[in-house]
Amino acid sequence: MAIFNKEEYMRDLEALVNIDSGSHDIDGLNKVADFICAKYESIGLTPVRTQQGESGRPYVEVFTHPEAEEVDVLFLGHLDTVFDKGTVAERPFTLSEDGKVAYGPGVGDMKAGDLMAFHLTRVLREECPDLKICVCHNSDEEIGSEDSEHAMQAVAAKSRYGFVLEPGRVGGHFVYQRKGVADIVISCKGIASHAGNAPKDGASAILAMADIIQKMHALTDFETGLTVNAGVVKGGSASNVVAAECEAVFDVRYTSFAQLAEFEAKLDAICAAPAVDRVSVSWKKAGQMPPMEPNENTETLMNLLRAEAEKLDIHPDFLSVGGASDGSLLSAMGCAVMDGCGPESDKYHSVDEFLLTDSIEQRFHLLLGAIKGLA
Repeated sequence: MAIFNKEEYMRDLEALVNIDSGSHDIDGLNKVADFICAKYESIGLTPVRTQQGESGRPYVEVFTHPEAEEVDVLFLGHLDTVFDKGTVAERPFTLSEDGKVAYGPGVGDMKAGDLMAFHLTRVLREECPDLKICVCHNSDEEIGSEDSEHAMQAVAAKSRYGFVLEPGRVGGHFVYQRKGVADIVISCKGIASHAGNAPKDGASAILAMADIIQKMHALTDFETGLTVNAGVVKGGSASNVVAAECEAVFDVRYTSFAQLAEFEAKLDAICAAPAVDRVSVSWKKAGQMPPMEPNENTETLMNLLRAEAEKLDIHPDFLSVGGASDGSLLSAMGCAVMDGCGPESDKYHSVDEFLLTDSIEQRFHLLLGAIKGLA
């Protein structure tokens, strides 16, 4: 069995967690990128580092075979966290008295996973020298990956298997499927009028939207996985004015592009028949993350992970979840993706975020064995 240097790992994890690197903290993100690049340079690899977007966010790719046209294994991790600058000063990296739980901003989501990619790459490069590996680190995942999407998908398009080092679920569970996300903005245009003197002259955009919201929520189907949520509603100008405008933003989660197309057809019908005369309705898509859909190679990954887990006497489940990650961007390019591959963590995005340290080495050996099976 390969030797895992947990002492080095924990030392590096503390150093990484103790760098503020919120999505808008470019200085902090560059410091984390410096740290990650130095790790790969220490084992003789040459990171390719670029600055993306208007703010110059760091983006890092590391190839074990930079001359190759294809990639066997893609490791994906993000350098940013959701926490504001100054959070580390308030609550830096700490360990429980027994050392079994680590705390700190981004400890699980996902600095532990970023380090896991390095440790796996170092050992795989020695034990499977022909395996073509790429490691990608972006720094805008927590705000939608708009700057890094195309770069990651360019690598995914030539990759067979992708491992996303987002936090593993407590219990050792992986994520093999994620719903897609669409932000739908519906706008109603009515006619303003005095609510006391001439209510009949007006056409309430708010009243029309109220009907639309109910019809939209009625499209939720938990059995098929489609969910609709009106998260933001705004409209009107004063209580004594019939509202001329109203806008609502809906979060729509879907399991496949076919399901999304079916939903959009129903959305068209709803908007074409407003419940209030003289109100016009339109909709647009403000943002979208594709679903992470299993393909024919996903079952191969699951079987390899099950076999290695049995050797370690653990029994992870493979989950289908509603939350989004960059794994969906890889999947859309045909790459077989396993997500939630990092050490076990929970309460991420909160002050209570924690990492179970006993899961670190266990996760390393489980992933290492499965990936060697691919080689």
